[in-house]
Amino acid sequence: MKALYILIFIGSCGLLTAQYENLIVGNHTEISLGNDDRGDGLSYGMDIQKHLTRGIYGQLSYASGQLQDGRAYNSESPGLVVFQSDVMVQYRSIGLGLRKEMKVSTHSRVGLSLGANYVHQSRVEWDVTVDGFNNVDLRASQERYGLRNDYGYALSGEYIHKLNRVVRLGVYAGYQSQPELINAGLRVMAALGRSDEEQSDEGNLSKNILEFRVGSLGGDGVSPVPNYSLEYGHFLWRRIALYGKVSIGKGFSDRDPSRFLQELSEADLLEFERRFLTEDHEGNNTAFHPIQHSLYGIGLRWAFSTAGRSTLSVSGGMALYRAYVVRLSSSGSLLESYRESYRRFKEVLPELGLHYDYNVSDYFYLGGKLDFAFSRFNIGVGLHGGLRF
Repeated sequence: MKALYILIFIGSCGLLTAQYENLIVGNHTEISLGNDDRGDGLSYGMDIQKHLTRGIYGQLSYASGQLQDGRAYNSESPGLVVFQSDVMVQYRSIGLGLRKEMKVSTHSRVGLSLGANYVHQSRVEWDVTVDGFNNVDLRASQERYGLRNDYGYALSGEYIHKLNRVVRLGVYAGYQSQPELINAGLRVMAALGRSDEEQSDEGNLSKNILEFRVGSLGGDGVSPVPNYSLEYGHFLWRRIALYGKVSIGKGFSDRDPSRFLQELSEADLLEFERRFLTEDHEGNNTAFHPIQHSLYGIGLRWAFSTAGRSTLSVSGGMALYRAYVVRLSSSGSLLESYRESYRRFKEVLPELGLHYDYNVSDYFYLGGKLDFAFSRFNIGVGLHGGLRF
């Protein structure tokens, strides 16, 4: 897992794309649209590319995402409406493929990628019991947990614009077969490898920054969850910048249900598997306590101290926090004692952040961040790479 985070962190530098760059490293953030039984969500990923010949690259990629679909029901209490998921999916994939890039103007390129993926999926599905008046009985509803490993393929197209000698910015759309999704999002790119083309230094940097961060967010009774963030900032005046960000987190709580399962008889264990596992479940590593969250924030950032290559900044703003938490627990050693609890959080939280950045070059910096969200008392830490353009 640490090696994976290191790869994502390196990929956070961006994606190098000249028509004949020797090496390419990419970072993308996207919206995912799934089919009816998987829902919609967010995902992110990175890829490393090596130029082979005539604008054709070999591509190694990693992607991770979350999906969720549900609806509102009337509860047992008159006048009270509850939200219940129909499905929650978490997935990660490793891909190998080819990418062709073509130059269409001095500053513009288009690309097409095709690859094969190995995909790991973990999900929870609900068979929700309702009556004719849309009243839901959660105690009579049944959840099922699943784990799958599949091979699939992915196809994507992109448009890339060269902002300066190092930084590229692009948009793209693509399709992947497992889980079946249509993705559309943003690519940010930076030149690290030597190019066979002549590259000119295009002058002054603008007042924009992009940061890619991997870290962990938790607190207020919820276990820490690994997360990824994309943050954009524009300097309004000297050291004061307006920023916006999106964060994607998914993981599992630290409550291990294995001690409950060990107390079940052989007959009850078979019944547990029949009731709680999906028909296409594979393996014995089902995650019974998934957590998914997304966060959208806006605010101001002030660089209050600069010494040499180092900069300290503070930030303050507001964030919309959305989370889905599932827990399967038991009050005894009988199968009838098992209960599933599902909770959805949706809150606007004030937050503060402390940033440290180290300038590697005029275009690229590394750093870390500590932030704190009030009301829910969420604490986050992370490491990031940033680009100036």
